[in-house]
Amino acid sequence: MYSFIYVARNDTYCGDAVLRLITSLKCLVTQTSRAGISYEIVIVDWNSHDPLFNHEYFKAPFGKADIKFVIVPADVSADVGVRNGVSEVHGFNLGVRVSQGTWVIRMDQDLLLGRKVFAYLLERASNLDPREVWWCSRRESHPVYMPRGMDGWFDMHKNPAEYVDANYPYLPLWTGRTYDDGEGAVGLFAMARETWHRIGGYHESLTGWGHMEVELGKHIAARFPELKWVNLHDPLECAIVHIWHLEHRCVSASTRPMNNTSFEERSGSNVDGTWGMVNFAGRISVARAV
Repeated sequence: MYSFIYVARNDTYCGDAVLRLITSLKCLVTQTSRAGISYEIVIVDWNSHDPLFNHEYFKAPFGKADIKFVIVPADVSADVGVRNGVSEVHGFNLGVRVSQGTWVIRMDQDLLLGRKVFAYLLERASNLDPREVWWCSRRESHPVYMPRGMDGWFDMHKNPAEYVDANYPYLPLWTGRTYDDGEGAVGLFAMARETWHRIGGYHESLTGWGHMEVELGKHIAARFPELKWVNLHDPLECAIVHIWHLEHRCVSASTRPMNNTSFEERSGSNVDGTWGMVNFAGRISVARAV
């Protein structure tokens, strides 16, 4: 089983963050249903003023999707040093802790995965190699690149699976090129759940934004040379689209500065086994979409 893991928040970061999450989920559930793969969805809801599972979209049954919400309250967020914004490193590590799949896949709440991705997941489902770390960058959906401009951007939210499959070949790569490792923006990042546990997940000192996979790649190269970083750009045709934020000029640095690329040696939770917020287990709740 594959575990798709999101870290999200019910807020207005760069526009309507919940709309982007819902669009990503619509695409994911449609594509998994078509491909016939076994999966679960884990959404780590980080310090939302109103929990995401209260949103109208999750009131009715969401197809046959298995959606698990992990609720991180404000006091826990503050105790890990994040009073505003979101700690993606803690959130994704926590999501892996509570997941049950054999293979964990990091999802941003503004990503759309195309049919090519799920065909590959189906093909590999019976042949997953825990020595592999999967990576692929992404394409951009800025209206200026879309065949129908702003009309295309709104169409994307109505039928995201159909949109990404029809349009990804026409959309540019992030920064115009692909990457061999975590140096670029994340489209697909995945590995065996047991491997995530072995390496200690993301470095939990990186509570800002950016460079999480860069550090993880260096950590793997230094400590786990038997692991192989696999760039899936060609087999997937990079059929992964980032939902452009219309309010993309917003600056996250006011609440979440960019992470420094001069990484310190891992210490604390990342080496003593308490990563993924194990020490906060009694203060974190889990709910399912109903």
